Parts: sequence; structure tokens; C-alpha cells
Amino acid sequence: MEIDVVIVGAGPSGLRASARLAQNGVAVIVLYQGLIGGELKSVPWIEDSEIAPNGMTGLELSEKLADAATQAGVKFHVVEVHGVEAYADCATVLLADEAFLTARAVILATGTKPVQMDSVNLSAYEGAGHIACVSCDAIFYENSPVLVSGGGYGGAGDALHLARYASKVFVVEKSSQLNCGATRMQAIVAHPKIEVLLNTQVTSAGGFNGLDSVVVQGDDGLERALQATGISIQIGRQANNNHVRGALDLDPDGFIKTDGNGITSAPNLFAIGDARSGSNRTILDALVDADKCAALVASALDKELSA
Repeated sequence: MEIDVVIVGAGPSGLRASARLAQNGVAVIVLYQGLIGGELKSVPWIEDSEIAPNGMTGLELSEKLADAATQAGVKFHVVEVHGVEAYADCATVLLADEAFLTARAVILATGTKPVQMDSVNLSAYEGAGHIACVSCDAIFYENSPVLVSGGGYGGAGDALHLARYASKVFVVEKSSQLNCGATRMQAIVAHPKIEVLLNTQVTSAGGFNGLDSVVVQGDDGLERALQATGISIQIGRQANNNHVRGALDLDPDGFIKTDGNGITSAPNLFAIGDARSGSNRTILDALVDADKCAALVASALDKELSA
């Protein structure tokens, strides 16, 4: 199979771009690790008039995007990407064991990864308190107290979904206010099961046969032990672009610099979605990014995308 475009990453932007290109005669292969759909699958509920007028889960949207790509003929391959190289008329993706793939263009849709919490050894509570996928695991915390660290958009979404099952949900935010938008903030504040702790952060967690308590500290220095059998960490995101360091211009936080349409500092290498600098890190922005970049790449390949 002659490859026109390699896309690195199978999150919403990678899936959308692959489908748009393949639907119009471009030979596309998507390289990924983990799950097709990425962390979109763990989003409990999407409320967006343009994406899902009636609302849908992240799992439903990821399946919809993946189905569109598969039906268009996109090929998927699970592999670890080690680097990229750009040339005047093509680009190469470096793989394990000195293997590589060369295509006329490479689109980087590598997304982000969660910022880890130094104060809690989450590995000690895998499957026994660490809630890595709220939409998957919330039901297992029915009638139990849980804690969400982080009062941003993701943390608020986790808290609201967990509150459907848990007996109590603590939302711990180190700043003086939640940063999750007016609608979600109102829902959080009004919910009878949710208690918000501002100017507070997690300092430790404990439990012998699974998590049973979390210690938090306020900006006054006082600590408080909270009963919690589950914890979701939503304290931020970081770039997932180590494999492109040295090949592309990155911003100080490690995100790929682009012109806003996906064009990077190197020829035939493009970046979309959360991987690029300046992204608003929303699902809608990821899909818009994908559409713009797909049109640009198709034009470069002398293809024209249908409406």
C-alpha cells in the first residue's frame, strides 16, 4: 500500500482528519498506542450544540469518529513512534527496531497526557481507588465517598458524573475559584452531594486494601482527612510531544508551534488538536483543526475535499 498521509494519534482530531482525507481518495494510515479514541472515551458527557445537539458520551462520539474512518478505508496500526523527519517532498515517521514509514505528509495528533500528582502514589491504588476512567468506573463507587482533585472543566465533569453514583463527592481546587465555565460551576455549587474545597490541595492518601482516605491541606496550613474510596486526578495536561523534540519548533511548554492551520516549522509535517500550541483543548476545536488541516493537506496532494 502506497501511503499518502501518516497520522500519529487516534484521538478525535486524528480520527476526524483521517476520515476526511480517506473519504476523498487519500491513502491514510493511523499510528497509535492505547485505545482508538484516546481519552475521549473517558469523557462522561458532551454538551455541545455543534457536536452533539442532544448530548452524547465520549465513548459514543469516539465510536462514531472511528466508524467513519474505518468505513472510509483508513488503516490503523498499534506502534510506538520514536521520532519524525521532514524532507522537501516527504516526511518519515521513525518506529521501534529501526523501522520507519515514509509518506507525502505526516499529521501529528498526539494530544496531551495528564499532569501527575507527586503527593499521591497512584500506582498503589490502580483498580483499588484510582479512578482513571470516570465514565467506565463511576458505577463501582455507588454509595461511596470519592474525591476529585482539580476544579477545571475536566474535574467538574468528573464530579458531576460521579455524583450520580457516589454518596459524596469532594472537589479539591488549589486556586480561589473553579475554572469550569458558568454552567458547570452552577451545577457543581447547587449539587447536594458535592462539596467544593477551594484554596486546598491533596497532600497524601491512605488505605491498606485500597484507598480509604485522602488528606488535604488549605492555604492556612491546616490539614484535614477526608473519607474517600476513590480519587480522580484532573490537575492539568501536559504536552505529549517528546518524540518530535529537535525536529519541530515547540513552545516553552512543549506544544508544537503552528500557523493555526496545522503548518509547522518543518515541511510536510503538520500538527492538530491538543498537540499544537494555542489550542483551546476542546473537542470542538480538535475537530475544527482536523477539518482545516485535512483540506490543506489534500490541496497539497492535489486532492479536493468534498463538502
